[in-house]
Amino acid sequence: MHSRALLGISVVTVLIGLAGSFQCIAQATTADKYLITAKAGGVNLVEGDVTISRAGGRSGLLIKGDEVQIGERVSTGVDGRAEILMNPGSFIRLGPDSSFEFASTDLDDVRLKMHKGSAILEVFGTEGFHVDLSADTARFTLLETGVYRINASPNGTSNIAVWKGKLRAGLEDSDSVGRGKIVSFDGKTYTVTKFDRDDQDAFAMWSRDRSKELSKISSTLRPDRLRDPLINSFYGGRWDLFNSFGLWVYDPFFRSFCFLPFGYGSSPYGFGFGRPIWYYNLPVAIYNVPPPVSTTGSGKRAGRDRPSEPTRSIGNTQRSRDAGDSKRSARDSIPGTIRDTIPRSAPAEPRIYVPRVEPVMPSVPAPTKRTRDN
Repeated sequence: MHSRALLGISVVTVLIGLAGSFQCIAQATTADKYLITAKAGGVNLVEGDVTISRAGGRSGLLIKGDEVQIGERVSTGVDGRAEILMNPGSFIRLGPDSSFEFASTDLDDVRLKMHKGSAILEVFGTEGFHVDLSADTARFTLLETGVYRINASPNGTSNIAVWKGKLRAGLEDSDSVGRGKIVSFDGKTYTVTKFDRDDQDAFAMWSRDRSKELSKISSTLRPDRLRDPLINSFYGGRWDLFNSFGLWVYDPFFRSFCFLPFGYGSSPYGFGFGRPIWYYNLPVAIYNVPPPVSTTGSGKRAGRDRPSEPTRSIGNTQRSRDAGDSKRSARDSIPGTIRDTIPRSAPAEPRIYVPRVEPVMPSVPAPTKRTRDN
């Protein structure tokens, strides 16, 4: 009888230990599934018939999780749609019967070629972080955070509508065009007219719904699950605070990439992201990482200057000068809606808060007041 009791206790102990081990393994596996990146070109969603033409003449179906390289053409069928990542926080959404390719996926030099059909670009941009878009001989530069829709025809005509933001058509010295305007190109000249931003078709509504859904996913990110992947990917050299507005985070529960901003803000459509990276209790060394070393004699490409390397780390007020020119800081490269919420000093190391429990004291009769005898 005594041995049976001991055996029962041993079995229970082993089961409890195995349950704890499985829980630790499950937590570790969940943490390992979070992927942190700042790269462009990831395929976040595919619906219907979508194909890709790769190097060497190879072609095949495009599937979610693929990566689009420079020069590879993505094409949709009559029922196809696709969502592809650009610089963190920015997307290109390809409509039915359309095709495009990346000419560059550098985070500070995103360039796309639209071959035919329609695409909506949800873009984070600011001074020094532009998106260049071409359609045959037409050239457009997306200058600000916003939502843009381009329609391109194989005969060389195209137009681009500014739902929100600002763009420049043609040469670098041309005037910018703001929201509510559409720029049309007939193969020779650009013309600007107004359009009704409330007139939206199914493709436009789908793009807006996608933005809303992804913003909800961003707002569900939890520091207790994401802190270790953020640290590991940082020290693995996958990201820093200088080359983008935030990070792409693959959420294994939703099986989708979403945007983790460096500061508070909202998507170009106006949907909030939740907490920024400053609330993930990362080591102070990450927030105070030294800026990249700038190089002389480089940093330009034809048609536009590339943004200069930032020379002030977040949380450090010291500025440096190179060849007498003041450099732009990482903070200054972030859109105002996000930049204004970034603390100017790194957050302190996380504190551990313990709930306060008032001790229960036994009731004691109040002492009687003594009086001096007369």
